[in-house]
Amino acid sequence: MADIFVDTNRFLRFYDGSKEQIQALADIKKESAKIVLTNHVVDEFNRRRVSMLKDIRDKFDKTIVQPFHTSLLRDQPAYIDLLKARDEYFKWADAVKHTIDQMISDRTSDPVAKAFDELCKELRGKGRIYPVSKKAFKRAHRRKLLGNPPTSKVNTIGDEVHWEVLLESCEGDLVICSQDGTFADNVAFLTAEYAKKGGRVLKSVCGTFTEALNLVGEEPSPELVKEEEALEKSIRIGRIELRPATAREVFDVLVRKGMYVEEQWPAYLREWNRSKTLDQAISHMQAMQPPL
Repeated sequence: MADIFVDTNRFLRFYDGSKEQIQALADIKKESAKIVLTNHVVDEFNRRRVSMLKDIRDKFDKTIVQPFHTSLLRDQPAYIDLLKARDEYFKWADAVKHTIDQMISDRTSDPVAKAFDELCKELRGKGRIYPVSKKAFKRAHRRKLLGNPPTSKVNTIGDEVHWEVLLESCEGDLVICSQDGTFADNVAFLTAEYAKKGGRVLKSVCGTFTEALNLVGEEPSPELVKEEEALEKSIRIGRIELRPATAREVFDVLVRKGMYVEEQWPAYLREWNRSKTLDQAISHMQAMQPPL
C-alpha cells in the first residue's frame, strides 16, 4: 500500500477555513497509518503559522474604519448614535485582535496548530515523521544548485529537502499531497527518479487529502469530503479564482491598495477577469497605473 506525503502548504491552507472545515484536519488523524511527514514539514509549519496569523490580523485590522467626521454632523442625533455604535464596534474588534494574538502566543489556542500537533504526536509514535539526515540535506543543496526539481522559488531548499528525505526513507509506493506546483509540474521527472530504487512507484501528485486517499485505495469519509470541498470553495472564491468576485470587491481591493483611478475602471475589470490569481491581477493592474 502506498504512503501519502503531505506538504506543509496543505496544512497551512486550513488557516483559511472555518471551524467545521478545520475539522477535516482532525479527521486526517484517523488515516495516520498511511501518512508520512518530514521533520522539515513540522519545522516549516511551526514557523509559518505565526506569519499566517499575523497576516490574518493585519487584514482584519485594515477593515476597521472610522466614520466620516464633520462639524455639521457632530450634534445630529443619528450621528451621536453612530458614534456610540462605533465605540461598541471598536471594543469587539479589539477582542477579535486579542483572540488572534492569543493564538500567536499560545499555540493551544490555535485550532489549526492544535489539530496539527495531535496528528504529529500520532505519527511520531508510529515512526512516520522522517528526520532530515546530513546526507539528505547535502543532496538537497546540490539539487538546488543543479536546478533539478522540486525547486523552491526563493533562496531556500525546503522542497528539495522534503524530496531527498522521501527518496532516502520511503520503501514503498508514494502519493504526494501538495499545493506546490514544483511537485505537480514535474511529475515525470520525479516519477523516474523515485523509481531508481527498485520496487517503488510515485503514483501521483494531488492537491487534497480526499484525492490522496482515493489514490491509495482508501475511501475518505463523507465528512472529510464535505469539509474539504467547502474549504477549497471558500479559498477559490476568497483568494484564488477571481471570476466570482463582484465589481464592489474589485473596487475595494484597488482602494485598499491605493491603486484606484476612475478613468481606468473598465480596464481594471477586464484585467481582473483575465487573471487567474489575485497576485497576478494586482501585478497587471499595477502595470496599468499612470505615471506620476
